[in-house]
Parts: sequence; structure tokens; C-alpha cells
Amino acid sequence: MNNATTAAATDHQWTVERGLLVGWCSLILLICIPGNLLVLIASTKYKAIKLDKITVVLIENAAVTDMSIGLAVVLPRLISSITGCPIFKRCIGILGPLQEFLSAVSILTVMSMNVSKLTSIIFPIHARLSRTHTQGRWIATSLWFTVVMAIATFQITSLIVDGQLTVHDRFNLAHFTCFITASPNMYNLHIAIVFTIIALPIIITIASTIWLMIIVQKARTLSKESIVTLIVVSLVLLASYALIMIVEVFEAVNPFLYNIALGTTYINSIANPFIYYFTVTSFKSFLTSEVLRPASLNRHEQ
Repeated sequence: MNNATTAAATDHQWTVERGLLVGWCSLILLICIPGNLLVLIASTKYKAIKLDKITVVLIENAAVTDMSIGLAVVLPRLISSITGCPIFKRCIGILGPLQEFLSAVSILTVMSMNVSKLTSIIFPIHARLSRTHTQGRWIATSLWFTVVMAIATFQITSLIVDGQLTVHDRFNLAHFTCFITASPNMYNLHIAIVFTIIALPIIITIASTIWLMIIVQKARTLSKESIVTLIVVSLVLLASYALIMIVEVFEAVNPFLYNIALGTTYINSIANPFIYYFTVTSFKSFLTSEVLRPASLNRHEQ
């Protein structure tokens, strides 16, 4: 009787957790894709984000990265959680490395925005001559190249040392995702790469955010719009990845806690359009005049 009660309670908990995951992933997708697509259109077509050129290009890069996370990470996880069975495990196993890959690009992008802004403040004369869209595109390209090379190095080394690639092939139904299978020979290299493309950029982001906050408080004549935007973007990024970093460091294996931790990272993929609306005057004016007001007029006409 006790075993039956325990099994029923476990099934109920599993159903509830699965329902919460379906709802959360659905909400993320509904906001992530339209929101970041709107940012891209506003920036590239209408030039509605009037910040310095490098920051604008990196904002566009962040929007592309966030949409990629929605389509390549959140959507497969949503499908697997809806089905409740590992029939999509091969797809998720293939896309699994994209979680680390795209997260690294996202973190590096925010770090680069902060560092770029700090250098423009510290070296204003040089910044006026060098801060172009082309330079911003070079920075964005270098971020993707860095992450690609880091993962390629890991996989090539894995092929040489173990005779096979390292893949996310351990599908875990409780987590609705795949975990990486790496040999002990590759452990140190994996830690080194994660530190290089994720941990170290997070440390730099924390330090640069604090520096920018000090500048905002002390500066009198400096334009603060872009600085405030970057501070809020950085704080949201750090907050969204805080729980998963704690879980990974302490190797917590509770499925519910892991699902919450992984789910909170998706907040970073939907937050930026809202941040720009409240901190970038030109973007807010664009949304008000071109999107919100026409939509309101159409509703009244109907």
C-alpha cells in the first residue's frame, strides 16, 4: 500500500513538473522569437536603436543568439516534455552542445558590450575614430569564431585521445534533456574550455558592470542611456545564469531543481526587448509610433 501511494505521488509530481516545463518553454518561445525579431527589424531596417555603433551591432548579435537559443534549445526541450518520452533524444543529443555553444556566445556578447563601452569612456578620442559598424561586426564574428574553435578543439582532441567524438547522448527523462558523455581523459580540457568561454567572461562581465555602475554614479556630463542599458542587460544575464552555475558547481542532481535552474537561463533570451523599451528612448518611440499605437487604433476601428 505504501509503495503504491509513493508511486502515485511520484507520478503526480512528475506530471506537475512536466506541465510546468511545457508552460514555461511555451511562454519563452512566444516572447523570445517575436521580441528579438522586433529588435532586429527595428535596428537594421528602421535604425531605431540610436546608441553607439558597436553596441548596436552587438545588440543585433545578441538578438540572433537569443532567437537561436529559442529555436535550437527551448523548442526541442518543449517537444520532448510534451511527448513525455525520449523519441526525440537523437535530435536533442545532436542539438545538446548548442546549449553551451549559444550560452557562451550570449555571455561573450554582453561582456564585449561592456568592455567596448568602458574603452570608449577611457579613450574617448580613439573611440570617435574607431567605433564603426564594421568594427562591431568584426567583434561579433570573432565571438562566434572563438566559441567554434574552442568546441572544435575539444572534439578534435576527443577524437585523437578516445577515438570518438564527445556527444550529448545520455537522455534523461526527468530533465527532458541530454547530458554530455565525456571520458576522464577529457575532463580537464572540458573544464578549461568552459572556464575560458563561459566562466571567465562572466567574471569580466561582473567586474565591468560594477565599473559601469560607478561611472554612472560619478559622471556628470556623460550620456548615461547606453550605460544604463548595458548595466541592466548585464544584471539580467548574471541573474539568469546564477542558479545553473550554483547547481553545476555543487553537482546538484535533483531533477526539479535542475529544471528550474536550466529554465531560468531562458529568461536572458526574452528580457532584452523589454530592457530596450524602458532604457532606450529611440526604441521606445519606435515601438510606440510604429507598433503599439497602430495596433491600438486597429482595435478601436474594429
